[in-house]
Formats: sequence, C-alpha cells, structure tokens
Amino acid sequence: MALDIRVFHSLALVRRSPRRTPAREAVLVGRRGPAVASPPATSGGPGQRTVCRMGTLSLGVAVKGQGYAAVDGQIRQGVSESFDQGRGVDIDSGWETGFNDFKFNSKYPNATGMVEWYHSVGIRVIFWMTSMVDVDSDNYAEGEGKGYYIKDVLGKAAVLKWWHGKGSLLDYSNGDAVEWWHRQMDKALASGLDGWKCDGTDPYILLVPDAQGKQGHVTRRQYSDGYYGDTFDYTRSVRGKDALIMSRPVDSEGPIFFEFSPRRVMFSGWIGDTDPTFSGLVSALKRYLQSAWDGYANFGSDIGGYRSGNGTLGRTKELLVRWTQLGAFSPLMENGGDEEHRPWAFDINSTTVESIYRDMVETHYQLVPYLLTTGTLAYNHSRSSILPLAPHQNFVDKVSVTVGTALLRRKTVNIGRLKCR
Repeated sequence: MALDIRVFHSLALVRRSPRRTPAREAVLVGRRGPAVASPPATSGGPGQRTVCRMGTLSLGVAVKGQGYAAVDGQIRQGVSESFDQGRGVDIDSGWETGFNDFKFNSKYPNATGMVEWYHSVGIRVIFWMTSMVDVDSDNYAEGEGKGYYIKDVLGKAAVLKWWHGKGSLLDYSNGDAVEWWHRQMDKALASGLDGWKCDGTDPYILLVPDAQGKQGHVTRRQYSDGYYGDTFDYTRSVRGKDALIMSRPVDSEGPIFFEFSPRRVMFSGWIGDTDPTFSGLVSALKRYLQSAWDGYANFGSDIGGYRSGNGTLGRTKELLVRWTQLGAFSPLMENGGDEEHRPWAFDINSTTVESIYRDMVETHYQLVPYLLTTGTLAYNHSRSSILPLAPHQNFVDKVSVTVGTALLRRKTVNIGRLKCR
C-alpha cells in the first residue's frame, strides 16, 4: 500500500515581525540523531513504499525513504541534537477516502496518534489538499446539490478532468460554500495538523468557458486568491499563527510562466515539479528568477527534480550534487520526489555524495539567522529574498542574483546547459 510522505527537517516560519520569528534549527551533519520511540503501528508503519520530501518550510533539507521508517531512519542517520527544535512532514495525496473529502482512509486509521507521534519528536505535520472535489468523493453530491461549485455556461457544476480523476472546483465567491468547505477541512484539522500543502488546481478554472461563481464571472486570478488565501486564513484561525500553507509562487508550462499564490501567503513555497535532468534544473532556475522578479519572498525546489526517469536511481549523482549546491543557498532547501533521493544511495564504495550533501546542509543551516532575517524583511517589504541583478525578462541567458543584500550567487544558463559557478 503506497504512501506519499514528504518530510521537512526544520519548520522555520517567517512572520511579520523579525523579533517574533522563531529560529527553529536542525542540522543534518555528521552526528547520529537520538533514538526515538516507534510510531503507532496502526498509522502506516515502516516497510511501505513512500515518496518523501525532507526539508524546511522556508529553510531546510529533504530525502526519500520508507514512511515512518524514513523519518526514524533520517533521525538516526544524521540529525544533530537540535532535532527537538522542529521539522515538518507533508502527508501528500492519497491520505483521504476520496480526493478532498478530508476523511482519513484505511492507511491512516489513527491519524491523531500519528500526528501526536510526529509532534512528540519535534516534527510538524502538513497535509496535501486542493480545491477540487472528485465526483466519486462522498461529499461531492452534497456540494453539487447546494450549488457550491464553479458553474459552466449552462449553469451546471463544471466537471473537469485532472490528474486525480474528475471533479469540480469549489466556488470561493459563495460564502455558504466556503463555510461548508471549512466544515470539510475540520475533519482533518481535528487531528492536530499544522497546515497544508496546497497543490495547483487553480489553473483548471481556465478550462471552464465563462466560469461562474455566485457573484458572477470568476477570473483565474480571483480564483487563485480565493483558494490559497482562504486556506491560509482559515487554518490560522483554527491552528494559530504558526500554521502555514506550502504552495507555488511561479510555475511554468513550457515557455509560459504562471503566478499561483497571492504573495501574502508565501512564507515558503516550491516552484513546482521538475524533471530529474540538467534541463529540469535549468527550468527550476528560470522559475526561481520569475518568482523573484514577481516579488515572492521565500521558495525553493526539489533537489534532484521531483519526477523520475533518469538512470536506475531516477537521477544521476552529478545532478543531485549540483542541485544540492543550489538548494543550500535557497531560502527553501528541499530534497525529494519520485524514485531515489537519499544521497548515500548514490555512493558505491565511497561516501562522496553523502559528504558533499552533509557539507551543503551544514552550510545552509549556518545561514539560518541570515535567511530568517532576509526572508522576514523581504516579506514585510513585498519583495523576494532572492534579488536578480537584471531587469525582468522572459528569455533568461545569464543572470546573477543575491540572496538578500550580502550573499551573491552567479547562475549561468546557456543553451539549455547549466554551468555552476
């Protein structure tokens, strides 16, 4: 039974006031971590195949592993004594009985116990969600009957094909629909979770000709603001100011770039799924630049690319190392996705990749105070913590950037090849 779990070593939230920003650090360096009690066996135990991301929400690192075994294994593999200062886990899609019915399926019979276990070892928990309710989810009919979904030109709930089936988009312009949606979310919030990974279903509204909400025509920008904004605001009203959402700043479809989240909720984001190739790394860099030019405060990318398909491990060790170097100097350092991401899995009769990876993670965490300050100031002043030293452009050749005002990075993107300097 497959689980999809992304694990974040440190949950460092950027708040509105630098004085109130908690510096929760965890350093993945040479030491073995503390022994921890095993998680509840009824909450999806070790040995089940998972996809894991380990990293931080605004600062951090990530790897693929095997469910709870991955969490326990990563603790034992190299997290230092600062472990108890906080990390986070993203329980990705597949945890519900139906997509976006917010009811835990049989893989999570004791979700509250699972969350409590994570909290007991200093790990925060976020769950995957979108704004799309599948037609075969048991809450779909109620929402349709009450007119809570975006409608097509015929005045009926628009049914759209997406990557998890067929469903309809919640109408955020309908106050009654939003209240109903909050009651759906409450089913999962009751477990004690700390936030959400909001995946990108908002562009699907573009597939609905003259999309209609209760208040009339709904634009793509209005819909995105409603989706991410309401999720962020309601979750904080329930779970407090440490709650957050993880979502996209700018992503792309070929050469076309799209803004996703409103900037006010972008405490930490990732630039979308990328291929496990150097071309994928180039694509990630371009999304970095577009996100920075558009004023998103803090974000990063999946080290090694989220997708798989390059070599027996899903990616090459050369790519993993280069992407690790990029991640170390990004506001969000995150490693995870499909197939293999654990650095030590790429070492055969050596410890070269693991050694480089540990050095880069240590470097990243040495930058934590700087990145927290830079990220907070960037958020407060509606700008990015990554500052390209070039005017906004759609076709990127060579661009240098600073992280804040003191840290210079040079990126060279040339004819689809990446040169790291």
